[in-house]
Amino acid sequence: MNIDQTLEQLAHLQYPQQVDVVDRVMAQVSARPYLQPVHRTNQVWKRLSAVAAAAAVLLVAVNVTSLYTRSYDEEGMGTTLAQLNDYSSWSTVEQVASPYEYLYEE
Repeated sequence: MNIDQTLEQLAHLQYPQQVDVVDRVMAQVSARPYLQPVHRTNQVWKRLSAVAAAAAVLLVAVNVTSLYTRSYDEEGMGTTLAQLNDYSSWSTVEQVASPYEYLYEE
């Protein structure tokens, strides 16, 4: 028996039952619950609101930190302003202006 004869015999063979996978597959599909679609818009808004909340918390933290860590010499600035406004301590304009000349140098 050669290959051509074997192929001819296989072509004429009939399966005793009807082969129909569509009905079985459709029965399985209908038995399973449907998958719910994923709503991407809700996830985007959640992420965006989380980023906005984190930025707000960071801004408040930086603001509070800067309030408590300022390096201003308030006492020294007050003393300087008091000396400038105390006209009786000025002997000449040149003596008063000498510490502040660097502000006006070109």
